[in-house]
Amino acid sequence: MEETVLAAAYTVALYHPTLSAGRRRVAEVRFCEALERRLGSPSAVAAAFRTARAVQLDDCESDEAETAQMRWRLASGAAQQFALHGIGHDANVYFDLLVPD
Repeated sequence: MEETVLAAAYTVALYHPTLSAGRRRVAEVRFCEALERRLGSPSAVAAAFRTARAVQLDDCESDEAETAQMRWRLASGAAQQFALHGIGHDANVYFDLLVPD
């Protein structure tokens, strides 16, 4: 599956086994737009993702860590719902976000 670069700060790809490339691209753009509406610029999305990922990997349990995780979960969950609205999906359908170091 090809990846679509939507911003220099991050790359996103929708993995959906039956969706055409055109509809997949539309969903990817909608996902990014929704993330950026909630979190700010593409750089802010990348920073929020990095922070949530670091918290997850380090298994931190501070209030700040919990807030960062919750903020990311809410933003990415809402973005996924928005992007996939009207598109059939199941547990095998997901967005993959890649943020360069």
